[in-house]
Amino acid sequence: MPTKNTKAASKVASWRNGSAGFFQWLDDVKPLVPSAKGGFEVYQPGPLERIEIAKAIDGDYRTIVFCWPRRHGKTLVTALIIVWRFLTRKTQTIGIIANSEKQIVDTAFKTVSSVLRKTEYTAALIKAGSIVIADTG
Repeated sequence: MPTKNTKAASKVASWRNGSAGFFQWLDDVKPLVPSAKGGFEVYQPGPLERIEIAKAIDGDYRTIVFCWPRRHGKTLVTALIIVWRFLTRKTQTIGIIANSEKQIVDTAFKTVSSVLRKTEYTAALIKAGSIVIADTG
């Protein structure tokens, strides 16, 4: 009989398979993201975003840059990919790059942090001490 840890490891393994794993992670974890209406809502990419995300993740790239118009979710999608990779890879370094330190901390890091804190799956990992989020002052 599979244990809880075996089931969790199997689930995480299923999330590692390129864009299919990313979209499975979205379906399973239902990450909560800041809503334009206030509060938080489950992230659901539109059809065009799904295509671009799949191309970015499944392409043979070491660096991914989304070149979308303002207010089209570049930072949000990047934050979700960062959280997904953080949860599914043990030996990779993940960097957050922006035009300024203020943009990194006030936009990118806070988005990653809020996804981790507000999503039920990752909030449980924070509570258990498996994830520690540094204070940015």
